[in-house]
Amino acid sequence: MAPVIVDASLSDGTRAWQFGQRQKIDDLLRQQVSRRRKGRRHETGHAWRDLVNQSLGEMPDDHDETAVEELARREKAAALEELFSARFSLLLGPAGTGKTRLLQMLCDLPEVRGDGILLLAPTGKARVQMQRNIEGLKALTIAQFLLPDRFDPETQQYRLSNAPKVESAGTVIIDEASMVTEDMLAAVFDALKGPKRVILVGDHRQLPPIGAGRPLVDLARVLRPWDSDREPPFPRVGPGYTELTVHRRQTGKGNKGRDDLLLASWFTDEAPDPGADEIWARMTLGETDGHVEVRCWQTDEELKDQLLEALVQHVPEIATDEDERGFGVSLGGVASESGVFFNAAWPERNRLGASERCEAWQLLTPVRGKGHGVEELNRFLHERFRKQALRFAEARRPRTPRPNGAERIIYGDKVMSTTNALRGVLGRERALVSNGEIGIVVGETRFGNRWNGRTPERLDVEFGTQPGRTFVYWPGDFGDDGTVALELAYALTVHKSQGSQFDRVFVVIPQPCFILSRELIYTALTRQVDGVVLFVQGQPSDLRTYTSSRYSEVARRYTNLFAAPEMLADPSGAFLERGLIHRTARGELVRSISEVVVADALNAEGIDYQYEKALRGADGIERYPDFTAEDPATGVTVYWEHLGMLSDPTYVSRWAKKLNWYDEVLGLEPNGAENDKGERLVTSENRLDGAIDSAKIRQQVRDVFDL
Repeated sequence: MAPVIVDASLSDGTRAWQFGQRQKIDDLLRQQVSRRRKGRRHETGHAWRDLVNQSLGEMPDDHDETAVEELARREKAAALEELFSARFSLLLGPAGTGKTRLLQMLCDLPEVRGDGILLLAPTGKARVQMQRNIEGLKALTIAQFLLPDRFDPETQQYRLSNAPKVESAGTVIIDEASMVTEDMLAAVFDALKGPKRVILVGDHRQLPPIGAGRPLVDLARVLRPWDSDREPPFPRVGPGYTELTVHRRQTGKGNKGRDDLLLASWFTDEAPDPGADEIWARMTLGETDGHVEVRCWQTDEELKDQLLEALVQHVPEIATDEDERGFGVSLGGVASESGVFFNAAWPERNRLGASERCEAWQLLTPVRGKGHGVEELNRFLHERFRKQALRFAEARRPRTPRPNGAERIIYGDKVMSTTNALRGVLGRERALVSNGEIGIVVGETRFGNRWNGRTPERLDVEFGTQPGRTFVYWPGDFGDDGTVALELAYALTVHKSQGSQFDRVFVVIPQPCFILSRELIYTALTRQVDGVVLFVQGQPSDLRTYTSSRYSEVARRYTNLFAAPEMLADPSGAFLERGLIHRTARGELVRSISEVVVADALNAEGIDYQYEKALRGADGIERYPDFTAEDPATGVTVYWEHLGMLSDPTYVSRWAKKLNWYDEVLGLEPNGAENDKGERLVTSENRLDGAIDSAKIRQQVRDVFDL
């Protein structure tokens, strides 16, 4: 069937097949990345730390904040130098670590700006955000950039072509690269002629792209500057690789180690620190720091009741569960004696539009259907909090447009564009509205002297990403064939939220839900700035299940971009990429290579152990030691904790709190004598260079168990 289907193989030689076009795309990507990694590096005499200091200003006065800020600036300076010097590089890191600020520093360098800069993003929403965040530059979607030769808008396919290449950009930056497929990336490389730098920016722990491959993950794996037997260094910078790890957007005085960040860390491909398990106890007891709240539900009706309570509690403008006025104000409306009005921005008078606050809060859910999905939750909130407005719009002669489409969209609704299209703008030429942009219906209205006895037909929408522009929609945009240009956006799927940031997020987690994955929950937990409310069907502790790589959507994908896949069968029936998981000799999935070494040392010496077994103290709090081993010969129970990153101040601080718990509740000291219940606490550590000494761990096992 060649060349349509060609032979391939797994790492063990097992025969496999792939489409010939996929092989061609992968060959192009491998060649481009390899040649750029071997290419000459750009040289300059910049004092990188000075540039970072100039951009970020004075150091904070608070001692603890100064220590964290120093780490943040150290890694930014190292990353900035590498991004400038390398011909191909990654800029990785979760939201809030300063990736956008770092890109602004890079783009402000005269030699970079002078050579031309091309900003690209995989979606329209990401494009708008990128253009808004990096001053003085225009951004394009990848599809826009590749039209007409390397992207077919009818089939939505990206392709290679012999068409002329673009040579106007010296630096090409692709944002939200976790959403970029192999096809997109290959087509971009195919369209470029000799840029000095290609930089992929994103968070490789988020959801993988909807499409072929996981190129950002594969690139991060092959470029990371540390060996698999070591913990990551600081800063995480090496040839072609930069990663920001210090959170600054979601931190500040008194906010070190926030619970939302701590919870999100459990859903990554790295092991949380030994003290990170405190978050599960606090969630169960309802004692989180205010940046995380967990509410439990069983039925869809219970979910809706909990949602109403949470909105009243966390959205200041909403006073009661029927407060239509406050609900409108929370979306950017202006309250008056006559009602709530949703105004467009008026730049000439410095008046902000309603869309300025349209992303102040957001409800997220994994699915569209069912009673806990986007469609039902949008309908529920719409009918609950827009009841009077709907009656007004359905009156005999309303002064605002009648409800449009199946979702009955009216004046004042929060909506999302579902298409990429040029649309008319009031008083201006047409402009592009991208799929995923969120806004408010601000018109058309005919109040006061504007009333002529006729009901207006058009919907005027101002999007939060394009303040000052009012886009026009007509009843024909809500066709009977199911194609609609706007949808209600009080609730969104987690996939649709990727690339967005909201002040506060409400996340629905139904169980069972076949699309729930570690990456989906991580993505949901990192969409917010101020805090997150989780609605868990079941118990808070149920979420721990999804922290395992067994639920990694990324690890379940077959790719051979840089290496033949080595897929291992999990007892659940799934196949997981060996290079993206940590598995012990007994077959358990653990969170780090260090834990593999400890587990295998225990197993090799015949010690039966349990991984992350719940340990309940007399205070009712559950902790999860790395390993629990009950020695039947001596009757002693050993709790084994491995300490991998004692150079990290936050890591050390949380370990100290857990150590204090061991002491006060169980009467245990690390590597000390057993308590009166026959329990011992044992700790092991990495070497100073970050690697773990397997021979030393093996000997420690013998010593602990007197073998």
